[in-house]
Amino acid sequence: MAEILQVVTILRCLYAPNSVPWAQTLLGSNLQKLQARYKISALSQVQTQDQVGTQILQIVGMNGEFSFNGALFPIQQLIIAENLVHLQVGAEATTADALLADVQRFFFELETKTAMREYTRTYQTSAVAKLNVPFDAMLSENMLRFLHGNVADKIKQADAEPTIQLTHLSWQVKYRSEATDYLYIPKMLTIEPRQGSKISDNLYFTQSPTNSETHKRLLEEFEAALSGQTIETAVK
Repeated sequence: MAEILQVVTILRCLYAPNSVPWAQTLLGSNLQKLQARYKISALSQVQTQDQVGTQILQIVGMNGEFSFNGALFPIQQLIIAENLVHLQVGAEATTADALLADVQRFFFELETKTAMREYTRTYQTSAVAKLNVPFDAMLSENMLRFLHGNVADKIKQADAEPTIQLTHLSWQVKYRSEATDYLYIPKMLTIEPRQGSKISDNLYFTQSPTNSETHKRLLEEFEAALSGQTIETAVK
């Protein structure tokens, strides 16, 4: 069964125009309140471009914290724009959802007529996981024969034997939508060895455009698929 050792959730929420009280949020005193609310160590205003090249202003906060259910969780990044809240939290999706709800309460405190009408919200999960799958199981027998036979034989040094092992394995996920008010940013699906770990540890760095619960389920299905088990057997 997949053992999650570390998890990070990115939650990105797009809003209808005039949902975020943008002018109020940009006031210096309110930026101070935002920084104090989440104990953010660095808060700045940054000019950037959106997906279609339009210049936009963003409030960017780094290295904060959020208290939820009696525990403190690291806020790695908080971005607020005129119709966007982007959170990166060292926690599962339920905590990210709670933080987003708290940010929305902050907006309401600034302007009580605020109505947070969402267009869409997306999740990305990154996790370090210990899986019951050796790295070589992700490669076909033909590929392994090629690497350890053809390639290894040709890259030897006179005084050193080569070791070939998998390092990076990712796919880009793109979305096509009928929506005209927003675009979905391409995201990564990654299952690869955790850098710096021993091969025998079976530690993986994993990433998917899903919430943390779905991400864990995908890892369990990955274990089952590469071990030849059914998912029900693999998660017992």
